Amino acid sequence: MLTPDPREVRTLLARYATVRIEHAHRSTPASQRKLADVTYTLCVTTGARSIGDALAAADAVLAQSQRLGDAPVAPVAPVAPVAPVAPTEPGPARAA
Repeated sequence: MLTPDPREVRTLLARYATVRIEHAHRSTPASQRKLADVTYTLCVTTGARSIGDALAAADAVLAQSQRLGDAPVAPVAPVAPVAPVAPTEPGPARAA
């Protein structure tokens, strides 16, 4: 398998982190699909079968890129912080 482009790997890692945070903050079917999509893409790009292996492979790609003296990879755009959600008051109890 060819070594993935470090810029692509860095972008995928940033997207994976962003989507995981969004999903942890507010889990919805849409956020679950986004997480599954970016997880799949990261696995395919790195040739891994699990997200743990994909993250390790991505780290290795970026480390190898630095060892080989490649030009520094431009940082990805900063991720906007997720605003905390104010706690809501419990609703009225429902009769069974």
